[in-house]
Amino acid sequence: MVETISRFRSVAEWNEFERQIGLANPANIPTAKLIREIFDPSKAIPDSLRKAFQQADQTFLLSGVLDKSNLQDVFSGACLLMSFIVENWVFVANAGDSKAVFGKQFPDQHGEMQWRAMPLSTIHTAQTEEELVMRSHPGEPDAVTGGRIKGYLEPSRGLGDALFKDKYFNKCLLPEAQLPEPFTPPYTTANPDVEMLQIDSKQEKDSFLILASDGLWDMVSDQQAIQCVAQAMRNNENASLALLKKSLEMTSFEGETLSEKMASSLKLPAKLRRQYYDDTSIIVIFFRPSELPANVLPAIPQHSSTPPTSFVKINEKLQGYLPPQSTSPL
Repeated sequence: MVETISRFRSVAEWNEFERQIGLANPANIPTAKLIREIFDPSKAIPDSLRKAFQQADQTFLLSGVLDKSNLQDVFSGACLLMSFIVENWVFVANAGDSKAVFGKQFPDQHGEMQWRAMPLSTIHTAQTEEELVMRSHPGEPDAVTGGRIKGYLEPSRGLGDALFKDKYFNKCLLPEAQLPEPFTPPYTTANPDVEMLQIDSKQEKDSFLILASDGLWDMVSDQQAIQCVAQAMRNNENASLALLKKSLEMTSFEGETLSEKMASSLKLPAKLRRQYYDDTSIIVIFFRPSELPANVLPAIPQHSSTPPTSFVKINEKLQGYLPPQSTSPL
């Protein structure tokens, strides 16, 4: 299978191959479609990203079951946001309230180039997914209370937060600390939404992708962030730092200048800071024109005996060829 895939470097070549073997023998078509399914990046990579997020989450939760010294850790949680870039494909996987926004120039009605924000992720909170959570827990009116899961947790997806994923962890608490019945987890999941964007790499100029936690997006709109990065590019400034400064400028900390606001924020005791501002982590990835042709297929290692795991789509057709999945003691 890998040897077959390795012969093709473009979608057009593959389409012609599929057409030819179909003409030679229609019985070959299902096999060709299966091979396409396995390495087609628009299908295989999103499946692999979802599997990776969920495996990471299960490994983390199990660490609290198998080693009691880790039990306290798994009650904490984190939102997950990542981008996987291969050839001229950009994939973004998100579970939680972080966000990815793509910035690109488009001509307006007068032909002038204008920056436009293109969201590449969906925010997952108890508010944005309230209907889904409530529908999954009928007869449990407090599943979402005050915009939070069971009145406690704001993100509806992410790593950890074990209490809201399995009843086992509720029983690990002291009786007086346990959440009362009805209590029917899971309320949250590590399963991400995956968005994809195919870039015309020959035409791309000065486009970029912002990956940031909610500390930025609580203060700055998508379009404001795009304009801020564009300005940083014109001024040859660090784009991530420019966004951080922009978010700080939008706060209500005492002081008129940026440095005064920074000084006010740092005066807060460490235990109180989270009440005034959230984690603000920012990465900006820039794209430049290249000679890479559009619609190119990801390279497959020619000396591998099996397809790379990132290109394997786990489904019923392949179960007989894969090792058994590990089972959770939960």
